Amino acid sequence: MDGDGVGKGGRYESPELVKRKVAMHVGYVGTDYQGLQFSKQEHVKTIEADLIQAIHQAGLISDCNQGDLEKVKWSRSSRTDKGVHSLATVVALKVIMDEGRYESDPEGVGLAQEITKHLPPQITVFSVQRVNKHFRARHFCFERTYRYHLPVFALTGQQDIAPGSAKETEALERFRKALAMLEGRHPFHNYTKMKKYRNNPIDSFRGPDKDWVAPAKSKLDRRPTEDNSEQQAKTKTKSRRKKATLDEDSDENEGRDSKDGQGAGPDDLEKIAWGALTPEEIRTGRFRYWNFEFKEIKAAERDGDVVVPAHYRELRGFTASDPHPVIPGGVRAVCVEVVGMSFMLHQIRYMISTAVCVARGYISFSVLEATLNASIRVNLSLAPPHPLMLSSSRFRPFPGLGTSPAKVSKWSGSELTVQSEGMKRQAVFNEQVLLPAINALLEKPEWGKWSKTLYLFSYNEGMHDVSASMEEFSLWHSKHTKAREEKIKSFEERGIDKATYWQIQRENRAKRKQEAGLRRRKPHDLKEEAKENTNGREGNGTSWSIGVWLGQVVSRINLRFRRGP
Repeated sequence: MDGDGVGKGGRYESPELVKRKVAMHVGYVGTDYQGLQFSKQEHVKTIEADLIQAIHQAGLISDCNQGDLEKVKWSRSSRTDKGVHSLATVVALKVIMDEGRYESDPEGVGLAQEITKHLPPQITVFSVQRVNKHFRARHFCFERTYRYHLPVFALTGQQDIAPGSAKETEALERFRKALAMLEGRHPFHNYTKMKKYRNNPIDSFRGPDKDWVAPAKSKLDRRPTEDNSEQQAKTKTKSRRKKATLDEDSDENEGRDSKDGQGAGPDDLEKIAWGALTPEEIRTGRFRYWNFEFKEIKAAERDGDVVVPAHYRELRGFTASDPHPVIPGGVRAVCVEVVGMSFMLHQIRYMISTAVCVARGYISFSVLEATLNASIRVNLSLAPPHPLMLSSSRFRPFPGLGTSPAKVSKWSGSELTVQSEGMKRQAVFNEQVLLPAINALLEKPEWGKWSKTLYLFSYNEGMHDVSASMEEFSLWHSKHTKAREEKIKSFEERGIDKATYWQIQRENRAKRKQEAGLRRRKPHDLKEEAKENTNGREGNGTSWSIGVWLGQVVSRINLRFRRGP
């Protein structure tokens, strides 16, 4: 049998069977799972492990390829965390199938039913659509929408409050205003595990309307490679892939960075999020969670605590519905919907919990605005994960040949989307499986415990530490804004428009990156280069080394021509 799964002998020997790439639309309840992504550790229960087994049992993957995701070209649109649900995950892979199957079933509902037969009730495949061989789910997905069902009492902190009361209405208005302030492109370094995204500190430009952050190389930035001469190349590739997919839907269930030895550790915020720690346990513990700090760029550079482009994300929408029961007769909740291209680890849960603190008056709007500036470091609360779900995904069109549409468009349309029969199956799963599961989670008593711990994350101008830091921040921000306006004005006086101004800024950035890269070179490399450059030719070392290099290039070209094609 060949590496792609179709070979001689066995149940796959048939002239009608071919290998084709497909995209499965999958929904699941993630409560009992350690996230979506497949793990080679047998004791770790994941969604993909069950999916792979079901696809194999349905006869779509050969025995030798089961569990080998590389061979079947496996890719996913999003990686949901532990306990997070989905209605819109797309998994792409190569399967063994009948060539003419899609002529009678263009949506692949029959394939979806065959796979679903081998899955537990909390996982369903809605449809299996044809895609071209270059389709990669994560790269083609350009927009993701998440929903979070928040119990209404969390906005006020009172479970016995009358529905539609003035206090509930006011809290909901403050909550919506806080969500609106988070829309747009900002550095969300305070809303994630900051250190995980500081992989390339040299590339630290932070947008045209933001500040410069000087590059810094510290021990925090020297991230070890994580997965597998040849082995080293594989390691680098997998490390880059891991960094690129470390979004909010990452399966890493870790907490926040600590700030100077303070702040939450890897597990404490999760415990608070589920009310496992009482306020007394928190106050007597080894961490304090109220920490608001203004940090200048130079101080951040010294500490290796820099904000990099990976901390910047764009929210295209952040809204909250009117309160309504999740299911008939169920818990009254507000459905929060956030739309963006990608999200960082736990970002959505931090944003929602912070907006709840604003709604209850624990955090002022001015402090909320300050948390979106790269010079502010603050510890924020973390909302429970289990009402969070991926509700929809959008994909860019399939590439065609010139002006001709893609071949798969006759089955799947110009771009990948759930079609009519798949939408029906999706709606049934949502109403009969997913929403009842979320409602049951919202009835847990731990929600009341989490709600009572939110006051520990209070940040208002009346607090001494916050007031002093806000004053420093305001002075710095006004000074920086004034300097930037004066610089733009000086360019305008010289007849340089805004686009040209930012082009000059980009060129300066590239120059600084190059200088920073030279500074990072190892001392022994510089010594070897100095020896090569001089080598007994004082005063002419550089030109001599360039001449040697050109001579080597010419020699290689001549050798190539002698050997012939």
